[in-house]
Amino acid sequence: MARRTANGTVPSMLPTTRRDPHRIVIAGGGIAALEALVALREQASSGCRITLASPTGTFAYRPLAVQEPFGRGGGRRFSLAALTRDLGAAYVRDALVRVDGPARTAILRTGASLQYDTLLIATGAHPYPAFAHGVTFDRDTEAAEFDELLSDIDARLAPHVAIVVPEHVGWTLPAYELALSIAAYGRRPRGRRLAVTLVTHERQPLAAFGTTASRAVADVLDEAGVEVIAGREGVVMSDGALIAGSQWITADRIVALPRLAGPRPRGVPSDPHGFIPVDCHGRVPDLPGVYAAGDGTSASIKQGGLAAQQADAVVAHIVWQLGAAAEPTPPTPVLRGVLRTPRGTLYLQAELGPGRAGEGSIASWLPLWPAPGRVASRRLGRYLSSSSAPASPASSSGSCATR
Repeated sequence: MARRTANGTVPSMLPTTRRDPHRIVIAGGGIAALEALVALREQASSGCRITLASPTGTFAYRPLAVQEPFGRGGGRRFSLAALTRDLGAAYVRDALVRVDGPARTAILRTGASLQYDTLLIATGAHPYPAFAHGVTFDRDTEAAEFDELLSDIDARLAPHVAIVVPEHVGWTLPAYELALSIAAYGRRPRGRRLAVTLVTHERQPLAAFGTTASRAVADVLDEAGVEVIAGREGVVMSDGALIAGSQWITADRIVALPRLAGPRPRGVPSDPHGFIPVDCHGRVPDLPGVYAAGDGTSASIKQGGLAAQQADAVVAHIVWQLGAAAEPTPPTPVLRGVLRTPRGTLYLQAELGPGRAGEGSIASWLPLWPAPGRVASRRLGRYLSSSSAPASPASSSGSCATR
């Protein structure tokens, strides 16, 4: 526990003779990076100098990304230069490639370097096709293929569509929303007959949310006429065939969610898939002053709301280290999701963590949290919706998309 003085305050954990600002470098430009930036500006003292480094010039706030091809949820883009300027931070358009721990230096792709006292790695993960065949649902790099699939449905060339959740994909909700959206798309405007099959490695629909939520989702899928094959690893063998366990399934078109690879910056520990291990406060082992948050960490579920919670936990620990708050207790992550269904919007929630997976499983047709939008972030969503956030959308083609 943090030591307290006689008047109850927490003493600074920085040397009292230090006059230089505490240098905080945030590598990344997605939800975790920006949630951390907003949180630091709200909680850290003016004695901190914050720099955000990202290879892309924009942040795409797209909580409805799955709905984009169906004409809904285009989202907004924000200039990272404008956001950082508004939040009093420096901005460097460059990518982190290596960390020199002993020298407390972040080396960037161009060869430039940033000295840090505290480094937060929030560079996200890299999606890639899980299979050589079929369509990968990735709106940033493979949008044309999925749009062509919808054109085939319009032309009655694809009366049966299969959707696959590959093994090791932890955030599976987009597949369920795709299944429901495709089924609804097939019924209008001329009542096309369309069969939709969803194959997932999960033992039950959206298993991460627990039994109560899973049952509610199963009922919605059944009402929509979506066939679910759960508890089997789907392997796409060709553009029109896949194997689910021992079952051979044919379809006119097959769509799969992408797998993710970790960022694997040199000088930073990572697992075999490139993801960075962290403790409950987001600290990276064997690298003093280095934290990580978001999709690039080894957490099994990669999702915007969880990334924001990880960033908040990191900032709470940084602020304590700076002597500006009491020592934080390890947070219990809460998984929140929003599923658009023919009946309306279904809100899902469950606690995660060791021994708690699926606890507090809730499914409700009424909102379960106050955060605006569908990404349940404690601070970022509120900031982007406020009048203080830069209002002009960025026009750059680069993006750092949310999911």
